[in-house]
Amino acid sequence: MIKNLKMRFKILTLSLTAFILILTVAAVGYMDMTNSNQELSSLYDNNLLPVQYLNDNRNQARAIEADIYAIILNVGNKSIQDEKLQDIQKRSKTFDDNFNNYKKVDLDKFETDLIPVLEENLKKYRQGRDETINLALEGKQSEALNKFNSVQTYLNEFQKHLKELADYNIKVAEDTEVHNVENAKSVTKLYIIQIIISLIVGIVMSRAVSNSIVKPLVLIKDFANRLKNSDFSTPIVMSRKDELGEIGTALNEAQNQMSMVIGEIQISVNNLSSESEELSATVEEMTAKLEEINFATEEIASGALETSAGAEEVAASTEEVDASIQELSSQALEGSNKAEGIKEKATLVKKETNDAFEKIQRIQLEKEEKIKNALKKAEVVENIKIMQMPFLVLQAKPIYLH
Repeated sequence: MIKNLKMRFKILTLSLTAFILILTVAAVGYMDMTNSNQELSSLYDNNLLPVQYLNDNRNQARAIEADIYAIILNVGNKSIQDEKLQDIQKRSKTFDDNFNNYKKVDLDKFETDLIPVLEENLKKYRQGRDETINLALEGKQSEALNKFNSVQTYLNEFQKHLKELADYNIKVAEDTEVHNVENAKSVTKLYIIQIIISLIVGIVMSRAVSNSIVKPLVLIKDFANRLKNSDFSTPIVMSRKDELGEIGTALNEAQNQMSMVIGEIQISVNNLSSESEELSATVEEMTAKLEEINFATEEIASGALETSAGAEEVAASTEEVDASIQELSSQALEGSNKAEGIKEKATLVKKETNDAFEKIQRIQLEKEEKIKNALKKAEVVENIKIMQMPFLVLQAKPIYLH
């Protein structure tokens, strides 16, 4: 799935995953800190301060008890009694403030059940205490002491209740501390597990995104190296729909186009080679034909020479005939006895002349046949016909014997 995502979505997915992991770790840490802060605040407000209030009230009660004994012992000493009386009033107010603050905290059932009992004993104790002070101020020391001793039970009871409440809050604080320690350990384990999971998820996501980018880049690099080595046979195999997949598809199409071009070039080269071979064969054939034409031309030339020789022989015979005729004409006067000899000689010359013309015609016919065969191959029959004209004229010319 990752390999089909576009590059920006891959980077966005990786960044979003890292952000979610960081946010999760931060959220767990924040909740843990908030919970710890709440527990510490609860420990301070609901346990430590109540213990302080209760223990201070125990001290205030003991101090008030001491002031009462001082008032009883200093009967007749107005200044000391007034001083102790003011101190009792001050400490009583502090006691009440502490106790009211204590009742404002988050109390559980044990405390709410015990507080009314404590307040009842405190009320009875204060009634007896006030009566004791009045008796002491009146100078009735013995009666005041007896009265105060009679309320000691209430004093001891509410003191005991104060101690019970203080001890109970101390125990709750200790339990809260143990719970906080255990919770801290659990949160620490959870925090460590979450960090490990975040690291694993981050590594897996980073590896997946990295592989989805690096692997196709390696394939493209190998493809480029194959192209560098003129290897167009192996395409890039990538079944992905991201930008790298589109690049691979484009490169494959380019390779196919290049292969087609190279194939066409190869076909053209093969055709050119075949045509070159045909051209070479044609040239060889033309060379052979030209050689035949040259041979035929040489034969024609040879025939022409023979014809020329024959013509010269005829001309010589003609000249000889003319000479003979002239000689006969010049010697005609010599006598009729030579006429018969001249006639025979003329007949012989005529025969030789006819034989020469027959030989010329035979040679001419043979040469014409050879010339026609040569000219058919070279398609130059018209030139041979032009060459025949002198012979035709010569053949058509009559020969006269004088």
